[in-house]
Amino acid sequence: MVLVHGVTDDGLCWVPVARDLPPDYDLILLDMRGHGKSDAPKDGGYTLENMAAELAACIQSLQLKKPIVLGHSMGAFVALLLAGIYPDIPRAIILEDPPPFWKTSHPSPEDEASRRSLLEWILGEKGKTKDELFAEVRANNPGWSDEEQGLWVDSKLRFNPAITALVNNDPGVMDYQKIAGGITCPVTFISADKPLGALAGEEDIDLLKEWIPQLENHHIAGAGHSIHRDQFAKYMEAVQNALDGFARGK
Repeated sequence: MVLVHGVTDDGLCWVPVARDLPPDYDLILLDMRGHGKSDAPKDGGYTLENMAAELAACIQSLQLKKPIVLGHSMGAFVALLLAGIYPDIPRAIILEDPPPFWKTSHPSPEDEASRRSLLEWILGEKGKTKDELFAEVRANNPGWSDEEQGLWVDSKLRFNPAITALVNNDPGVMDYQKIAGGITCPVTFISADKPLGALAGEEDIDLLKEWIPQLENHHIAGAGHSIHRDQFAKYMEAVQNALDGFARGK
């Protein structure tokens, strides 16, 4: 399995999930460009399509045979692109609340406001001390475990500000219906509650399912965008159910 993190997170943020996965899986916890200990090139390349190409290249260079790809947020969208553009690479994909960029090629005023807010948040995190980051995560996410809070803080200290280019690049320039239509592998979508901060709503998922008929949605109530942190036990149950289905050839 290859685990792909969200924006400003990194591979080590998956440690609690990785520890709880079945021991017969070999796990790859990647740092995407500009995150963790990976390079942060200054010559551009901070697009979701390019990250999908880099993920494909990494899988191929490691000679992984039909891995299952699990992604959160940005990583989930990258996994979606990987399966659509490089359909022969993944055995299956599991998507944890990806941003629903597929729903429109023209950002709405609300989308633009959300983009600006995210950009300001990313830049603001780089100006905070470790103590300030801990104060933030404890105040905003008191239900997360101490380990999850610590891993979140450490990832914020490691990412490079160059990743803001990901937010500035328009994600609506690709033909998502064509890309989604090219996905042949099993797809599990793990969704959460929009009032609690989830990015993808029921209508967004229904639209994606029109293009990917084999998509199965597992909704986890009581969770926001970081489902694996908000409702860890229920999340791991959903992931295990998906893995069991893949093993049965579902």
